[in-house]
This record gives sequence, structure tokens and C-alpha cells, in this order.
Amino acid sequence: MLRELFLGILDMSYVASIVILVIVIARLFLKRMPKKYSYLLWVVALVRLTIPFTFESVFSLLPKSQSPIAMSSSPIILNAPNTILPSRSLQVTTGSPMYSFDPVDLMIDIGALIWIMVFAFMIIYGVFSYAKMKRKLHASIHIVENIYKSDKIETPFVLGLFKPKIYMPSHVEEGAEKYIVLHESTHIKRKDHIVRLFSYLVLCLHWFNPLVWLAFILSERDMEMACDESVIDKLGVESKKSYSQTLLNLTVGRKLKLSPLAFSEGDTKSRIKNILKFKKPKYYVAFVLVILLTILGFSLLTNPLSDKSDFTGKSYYVGQIPYSSLEYSFAYTKETAPSFTISSDNQLLTSSSDSTGWQLVGGLGKVDTTKSEILSMLNFKETLSEAVSGQLNDIKGVYQVDDEEHFYLVVETTNNLYMMQGFYEQDRMVIRWIFDLEEMDEVKIVTSSDLLKYRTPYVGDNVSVLSIVNLLDFPDEYTYEGIELKTDSEPYGLTVNFTGPNGSDALKSPVFNVNAYILLSLIENLDTITFHVNDTLTMYYFRGNMEENLGYEVWPMSESTDKFEDFIEDITSVTAYDSDTSVETHLASDNPLELAIHDAIMRMNDVRSENSVSVESHVILDVDIKGDETDVYLMVLFLELEKGSDGLKTVSGSHMPVKLTFNYSDKYEFVEFWRPRDGAGFVEDVRLLFPDDVENLAMDTQLFVMSQTQSCYEQAVEALNIDVNRVLESLTNEVMSSPKTSSNPQDYIDDNYISYREMMYYGTYTLEFIEENRTRHVEDLKTKILELMLEDLTISIETYTS
Repeated sequence: MLRELFLGILDMSYVASIVILVIVIARLFLKRMPKKYSYLLWVVALVRLTIPFTFESVFSLLPKSQSPIAMSSSPIILNAPNTILPSRSLQVTTGSPMYSFDPVDLMIDIGALIWIMVFAFMIIYGVFSYAKMKRKLHASIHIVENIYKSDKIETPFVLGLFKPKIYMPSHVEEGAEKYIVLHESTHIKRKDHIVRLFSYLVLCLHWFNPLVWLAFILSERDMEMACDESVIDKLGVESKKSYSQTLLNLTVGRKLKLSPLAFSEGDTKSRIKNILKFKKPKYYVAFVLVILLTILGFSLLTNPLSDKSDFTGKSYYVGQIPYSSLEYSFAYTKETAPSFTISSDNQLLTSSSDSTGWQLVGGLGKVDTTKSEILSMLNFKETLSEAVSGQLNDIKGVYQVDDEEHFYLVVETTNNLYMMQGFYEQDRMVIRWIFDLEEMDEVKIVTSSDLLKYRTPYVGDNVSVLSIVNLLDFPDEYTYEGIELKTDSEPYGLTVNFTGPNGSDALKSPVFNVNAYILLSLIENLDTITFHVNDTLTMYYFRGNMEENLGYEVWPMSESTDKFEDFIEDITSVTAYDSDTSVETHLASDNPLELAIHDAIMRMNDVRSENSVSVESHVILDVDIKGDETDVYLMVLFLELEKGSDGLKTVSGSHMPVKLTFNYSDKYEFVEFWRPRDGAGFVEDVRLLFPDDVENLAMDTQLFVMSQTQSCYEQAVEALNIDVNRVLESLTNEVMSSPKTSSNPQDYIDDNYISYREMMYYGTYTLEFIEENRTRHVEDLKTKILELMLEDLTISIETYTS
């Protein structure tokens, strides 16, 4: 909450800084004009410093990029009430999220803490100084109405908010009193005392911004001068001299120390100069000036027109396929063509008929592309219909994004929206398909199959979780605002935010209960669900409590459409609400630490698909026990393997140092899974969190990789019932296949190293194969190759053992 508030303040401060600079420059051109005009401009800065949203206009003077603050991704907050979309900063993943240290996050958190501390200090200081001034004026003499005199003050001022009072020093000469009263009464009439208080509160919010301090000082100066001018306008120009003399007499030789919530009457020299040169502008000059300042104020209050087009924030299906490149055998039909979503911030997502959900392609950027350039990307442009070719004469905008293999062009014309998908052929872009897109109906008919498409083992699967929530039906009186995911440690949680009625009875609608069950059945490691309304009402659901009410686990209920439909019918009759139930972690009792490590690794990585098996191998580098908390530092290899025609094939995997944290009372309870960042941050992260004596081992990712791969392969061989001898015989023949002219076994290994290394992966199975197939005392090629492999296998096993 504090973090988001702080980042919002930074964003407003950045935009307001630009506005303040423009106003400061405008004041230079208004130097000879009455100060009321420049004073009114400060209202614009005040609005920009307090209101985080505005509307757009073509007259805006502000830059299009108005949010330089890098938002952290923890917690992940997704807001997509109309379409199934991730936010711009969201990285879509298919596995469970891992914790990693982010120094930017730490800096933001420290900055937020410092900001709130200084803000609180300034508020307390303002209240304290106001109370101190009130005590000081307790013995003031009441003159008339709201006018008082005191011998404790040196200069006049206004104090108070709802019933402001005018205080004058006792030494004020009788002839000067009328000027003072008129000046201070003008302040009160114009509500300057309220503006002053509000300005100070805004200064407290933006205390870190020097331009806001400058605006506070200059706006007060303009306020005082505008008030002086109003007095002169009422009394006549002949009063300038005596009024100026009054100001001078009140300030000569005196130092003013007031509450920041009271008016100071400082900067006498500038005020006197302004009074003496004050001259009302002619009517037509004032009229033109008001028009110009209104335009300037409007241009500073509004944001520039965004690059959003009519097609953003919507989902589309393929209505027609007007072009398909003829040299490819694969072709789409309208029924098998993908669907597309383009978010409000121009993120492109695709979903095919055989995919499990929306896949994020990337951000669309506007490009300058003409019809002739598009036609040059078509290998068979003569097959493009005349209707589409005619539409390309009226292009409103072209937007491009690339994934690893393809490019996508969104072409917006006056009447149509086209998605053009293609690839790069040397230095040329080649369009393979052109899809004529039709907007999806906003009314969603949700079926069991729709929900099951997004079934996921992980709450960290952001796109799937958001898709499920978007498909769920909530009571009409509640407006869905977005979700928050808790993925850094157990219990893993999902919060769904709403605005709507505050009545707690309405919040306990059976619809919420049913939706909680559905979410738990579709997201395997989701532990807690929170429905949050208006930041005031909260309803909690816990997996353990919910499943206890039903009498069975709900994740298996979404394994098939039939089971899922029966499950939904069952839960409509069940009411579950308990805010005091906690989640339990069940671990096996034998070899508890090893089993806890294995369970944590598999839980954070298991992405098993059909016909595959997930396996892991870990090497414990260090264990640090601190009371009830145990930190384990490991090198972990995780592999997802499947059975192929010629042995095991890797589907996915990862090999990296990790840190696991457990709490231990009578059993190990998993707390946190940490892994370093990829790329440049890898070394920094490992050195930061790993003990000094093992950090070099943690960074040497090649030291254990062979022995750990062998361990994973042995697990997969047993799980998938692999005929290892047949596989190893085939791999041996591949190694022996070339080069035919050499008698050196190393040449054969070098020439077929991939097959040779694949044989190494089978570990002890390969040792047995070598023992059975090498011909002792005979120096044939096969035996020589197997002898070399035996040496390599022995080295890898010794490395693992040590």
C-alpha cells in the first residue's frame, strides 16, 4: 500500500514539475501584468500535484511519456476488467515464480519509508507550530469582529481556517490599521487562508521535489502581491505611497517567525516595487490575457492524446483469411485460425485452438509502412483480393511486434483491421497469412471447457489465472477492478478486487463461494483466496477449510470435463466461509530434510505434460541452521523428459544454484524458494546470498551437470520403461559411423560428440552396457570407444561423490 502510494506521488510530482517549469517561464512574460493572473496559474500546478488522473486533448503541452518510474513486479497487480490481458510490465511464465532479490525494489521501499517519515514530521511540525502560535496569541485584545491586537507579534497575519482571525501587532499606528485590515480581509474574502493550508499539505506530500518548494514560495509571493493590488484598486492609486510606507514600517528591523499555516507578510521590497508600478491593464488587454491564460491552463491540465487506436483493449477472431502464401502445405481455416487480443497498452496476445491459454507476443510499436511496402512482402500478391487491396489504400496506422520466429503487423484501415503474420527470409519480410479480424462479442458465454483451457498448476501462471478470473461470473452490483498475486512464499494467494456495495451480507453471496471453489480446483498450488471490496470489506477462503467441507481434494475434479461439471453442480449446494483456517503442509517422516528438499523443488518446477516425466537431482552445498529456520544451499537440476523413438528427449529443464528455506518444529515446512537472476545479475545474486565458502561452487554450473543429468536420466528410465540396451546400442553405432578412414577412436568421438554425450547421460546403465559389450584383450574400434567412455564416466561419478 505504502509502496504504491509513494510511486503514485513520484509520478504526479514528475508531471507537475513540467507544469511548474512552464508556469515559471510564463511568469517572466507576465512580469508587467497584475499578479492575479500568474497567481491563478498556480492552481493548475496544485491540481497536477494532487489529482493523479486527467483527460486528454490535442492542446496539451506535456510530453507523451509521463511515467518514468519503474514499477516493481512484486506484488503483481493485473487490471483487465474487459479483456483477458496482462499488464505492460508482466512477464508471462509457464512455471511457478521464483523469488529473486531486486535492488530496485529495495531502493523503492527505502525511499517510500523515508518519504512517509518526512511527510509525518512536516505535518506534526505544522500542527505543533500552529498550536504554539495559538497559545502565544491567547492574551490578544479583541478590537472588533474578527480583529485582534497582540504585543507578542511583530507583523500582522491571518490565522484560522473556518473562523479566520486577523492579528495585528500592538505597535501599529492608527492610520495604518485600515490598510492592514483591508489587506487581511481581502485574503479571507478570496479564501487565501484555505489555499495556503492546502498548499502546505501538498508541499508535505512532495517535500522531496525542489520545484514544488519553488512553486510554494512563488505562489505565496504572487498571492501577496495580488492582494496588495486588490487593496490599491479599492483605495485608488493615490494610496500607493502611504500603503507602501505601512508595509515598510511593519518589517524594518523585525524578523518574522510564524507557523507555516499562517500568512507571512515577507518580501517587502518586491511588494513595494510591485505596488508602485501597479497599473490596471486596458479592458481589451485583460480580455486577451484571460483567453491566453485559459488556453495555457487547459493545455497544462490535460494530457497529450495517447497513441491508442480504436482496436486496443479488445479481443478478435478471424472473420476471413484473404491471403495465404501458396508455397506452404499448412493452411488455416476460419475455424482453426488463432484468436488475438490487443490490450489497452498495445500488448499483443494470441491463442490457438490447441493452446492452453493466451500467449504474450509483445508490445506493438507504430511503424511507417505503406501499401506498396506491404505488397512487396507478398510472394503471391496477385492472389490478394481487390477488396483488401482497396482497403490498403486507406491505412490509418501500422503496428509491428516480433517474437522469436515471426513478425506480426496490425494494419488498421478506415473500415477493417488486418493481422498480417510472417517471417524473415534473409533480409526480407515475407507475409504468410493475412487475417481479417472481427471483434469478439463482449458478452461471454462461459462453458466448462472455456475454464478448463486455463487449468494450471501454479498461481504464478499469470495469464491463466487472470483468464480464469475474467471468465467467472460475479454479482452484477460488484465491479471487478483487478487481481493481486502472492507468489514469493507460501501460502500462495490470490486477491480479487471489487468496488460495490459495502454490505457484508451481500459480500457473502453464494456466487463468491462457488467461484472460490472453481479457482481452487483450476489452480493447483493456490492456498488462499481473498475477495476485497472498496478496501474495506474482505472475505477469505482457505484450501484446507474448503476441502474439509467437501470431504475431498478439488484439484483432481478438473481433470476432465465430466468430472468438472459434476464438481460445479456439487459445490453450488455448499457454503464455505472461515477466516481462521490455516493451510497445513504435509511432509513424509523418513529422511525429512531430503524429502522436504525434493518436494520443494518438484513443487516449484513440475510442469509435467502428457507422456513426460519430471525429475530432479540436487547437490547440497551447505546447510545453515538458525533456531527453527533452516537454509539449504544447493545446485539443482530439473528436467522434464519424454520417451522418444530413440531414447529420452528433453522437453524443458533448468540447472542453477538455489536456496531453500524451511521452518522446523516437528517437521520441515517449506518457506521460500530463491534462485538468482539470469544474465548479468547471476554472479551478483549468488555472491550476495550464498556463503563465501560455497559461492564458487554455486557459480560453477558445469561441475555437477553431468552427474546430475545421469541421476535424472536414471529416474526417467525407470519411470518411462526405456529399453536402455537398445538405445545405447543405437547410439554406439552412431558414434562409430564416421569418419570411416580413421583408426583413432577420439576422432569418432569428436565427430559424433552429441551421440557420445547422450550415452554418458545414462550413467550406471551405460557402465553395465560397457561391461557387457567391450571385448577384453581385443583392440577393436567399439572396445576402444567404450574404454574411453568408461574413463569419462568414472571421472563424472568421482566428481559427484566428492
